Amino acid sequence: MDVMPHGWKVFDPHTPVLTYRYSFGPGTANALAVGGQGGLVIVSPPCRIATGVFDDLSQYGSVRALVASNAFHYLGVPEWKRRFPDAAVFAPAQSISRVERQTKLQGVRPVAEAMAVTGPHLELVDMPHYKTGEVLVRIKPERGLVWYVTDVIMNLSELPTHPLIKGLFRLSRSALGSSSTTLPPYSWSRTRRR
Repeated sequence: MDVMPHGWKVFDPHTPVLTYRYSFGPGTANALAVGGQGGLVIVSPPCRIATGVFDDLSQYGSVRALVASNAFHYLGVPEWKRRFPDAAVFAPAQSISRVERQTKLQGVRPVAEAMAVTGPHLELVDMPHYKTGEVLVRIKPERGLVWYVTDVIMNLSELPTHPLIKGLFRLSRSALGSSSTTLPPYSWSRTRRR
């Protein structure tokens, strides 16, 4: 996989599909840049980044949309919205009020309305039973099907070192490698067994 000068990893240069690993304080997350209808859609926009991180994407088109993938992946949205003021902002329906409150941005739209920006090769799937919202991204490049998930499925090569996050992982029995975390069903789901 090619790596851009400021850290974007190029999974598919034609669609395009790029990922970027960033730190948000006690942990790390992965952003996604993917070609949509007439420009890029940025999912979980990275926060506190160098100007070059924005510039690396310019060869793939303008940024048309920013997506907070759930109620907690909003940190980079204000920074990206300042840089790309014409970009629409989307979030899962359940998380819109929190994203607007935390980012101080108005007019955040549900991902169900993003079809005009995503086009036929990109689908934003709003998972309906999560209190905090959750978006799964399905991309259909020429070489097959690609899924981008945020907090539903994790694939870790090492456990976080921050004591709070490490404790949360221990409580949820999360482990190294591909696994489904036990946290979302118990803490984020709107429907619980009694």
